[in-house]
Amino acid sequence: MARTQPAGAAQRRDGVTGTRQRAGAPKGQGTAAAQGHTLPLDWRWIMAGAGVLLIAIIIAVTLSSRGGAEVATSGAAPVGQVTESSTNGPAAAALLPVGTPAPDLKWTLSGQPGSLAALRGHPVLLEFFATWCPHCQRETPILTTLAQRYAARGLLTFGISANPLGQDQRTLISIADIQSFATRYGAHFPLLLDANLVGAQRYGVHSYPTLYLIDQNGVIRFASEGETPETTLAEQIDRVLAG
Repeated sequence: MARTQPAGAAQRRDGVTGTRQRAGAPKGQGTAAAQGHTLPLDWRWIMAGAGVLLIAIIIAVTLSSRGGAEVATSGAAPVGQVTESSTNGPAAAALLPVGTPAPDLKWTLSGQPGSLAALRGHPVLLEFFATWCPHCQRETPILTTLAQRYAARGLLTFGISANPLGQDQRTLISIADIQSFATRYGAHFPLLLDANLVGAQRYGVHSYPTLYLIDQNGVIRFASEGETPETTLAEQIDRVLAG
């Protein structure tokens, strides 16, 4: 597998709210509304409005519980930030083995806090990448395809920066750099800026891309370094989804 080493009134005229005289009405008489009479409310409209509001609340709560982890169906992916600044322990010396509990990682995304621990019940595909890495650039559309294919079955996909340099390999990586990367290479899954490389250290990242597939219980079920074929990833995802 190829891999890269780290380097808003007008008056109405309908006889309901306006004061225009109706044809045939005695002179000097206005409409019922103009004479202070109240027209009955249409409860159908009230119930419809309440229904729309309820749906909006449900959607908002769902997005919040996932920390903004939605697959983008158009446009570039949302970009967030890892909020931890320290590994709180020694860095992993190498790729974490299958069967290992996945280390937690906290972030903000689309204005919402999130973490790997909060995603229990969903399989999660993690990619640790560098924006300048050609292998990561080629892998990105593959991950987008898989993220969109399996989203309805619960898969959540994230990319996490794992190198301090941006696409020019001279300036420090930034949110703008990751947004440019996402647009240029077709990333339609959330990407996270990890300025302190906390995720890379916890997951033993030493080459790019590094991929981890975590099951619904938070256990690592697949790990690889370098470009991984779509068929291999799809097979591993199907296996995790099958339980």
